[in-house]
Amino acid sequence: MKNIMNRLIAMLYKEFIYLIRDKKMRIIIIAVPIIQAVLLGYAVNMDLKEVKTAVVNMDNSIESNEFIDSFFSSNIFTPVSAANMHQAEELVLGGKALMIIVIPKGFSAQLKNDKTAPVQVILDATNSVNAGMASGYIVNLITKYNTEYIESKTGYKNSMGVDVEYRTWFNNNFESKNFFVPSMLAMLLIIVTVMLSGMAIVQEKESGTLEQLTVSPITAWEFIIGKSIPFAIVSFIDVLLIIAISVFWFGIKVTGSFSLLLFASVLYIMCTLGIGLLISAISATQQQATMSMFMIIFPVILLSGFAFPIVNMPEVIQWITYINPMRYYLDIIVGVFLKGLYFDRLQDPVFVLFILSVLYIGLAALYLRKKLN
Repeated sequence: MKNIMNRLIAMLYKEFIYLIRDKKMRIIIIAVPIIQAVLLGYAVNMDLKEVKTAVVNMDNSIESNEFIDSFFSSNIFTPVSAANMHQAEELVLGGKALMIIVIPKGFSAQLKNDKTAPVQVILDATNSVNAGMASGYIVNLITKYNTEYIESKTGYKNSMGVDVEYRTWFNNNFESKNFFVPSMLAMLLIIVTVMLSGMAIVQEKESGTLEQLTVSPITAWEFIIGKSIPFAIVSFIDVLLIIAISVFWFGIKVTGSFSLLLFASVLYIMCTLGIGLLISAISATQQQATMSMFMIIFPVILLSGFAFPIVNMPEVIQWITYINPMRYYLDIIVGVFLKGLYFDRLQDPVFVLFILSVLYIGLAALYLRKKLN
């Protein structure tokens, strides 16, 4: 029993000494959890605010303007300029507005004639959670308008007032699977690719074969490419499998450009492989690489808009999301699967994915070349 305790104490002493002396491990164990806790505290927020709303006011009366003001008097909805219905539709298709409020001609006349005044609300339901929450806020605001504005000013009964007609685009039945199942492609890809490539270089370091590269003619770029291509092929097969499951098992149709989705998937795989290779190049041991991968993957998913709206996050955190490839890939997935979009409307996220893929793979190659030199 005494020998067992001595061995346990010696093992614990060795591990503590290793943690104290290893600077990178100290950063991973202490600094990274603190950073994640801060990010979680700000990012995990399911409350809707600043919901960008396009207003098409065809009546342009005092009553219609008062109704619009009642919507934007709170911090929930933010007006977006739209001169007509076509511009409003473009805003929703481009992801610059979540909903459209349409006030038809004769709105004020019907109120004055003790009739129910119709108002149309169009919701982008690609994200059924956000759309459902926005719908609830709308009902409350309509009720408040009917009771406080109409009854207090004109004496109309509760049976009169504003009657809202709802129409949902892209996800008519508010089915969450239509958003989350295709979006899982982005999350699963980053887990698979980062885990695969994250161990690639560090294993070479521990086995001693990386040192042999210093006397070989192979360059850092060739080494990176040689390591990346097999992982990229495996990941692309995963893309095809997940798309097949989404279409044939869950019945979610690809309404946009399928070829664009595949091309964007290749760019996204290059981005995530670059992140994994950079982690592997920086890490000295497999333990460091494993912990770093988990510390990176979770914030990438958290700050992508997959679970929580990016607009709810503080501005500083929103700036961080601009270097997150999953953010742009999610926009492409939603656009192709649900909105039926093509390259002309998705060229911006595709271009950013290309830039990020070059950036991350380039950083991994440069760091590896520095190590080899």
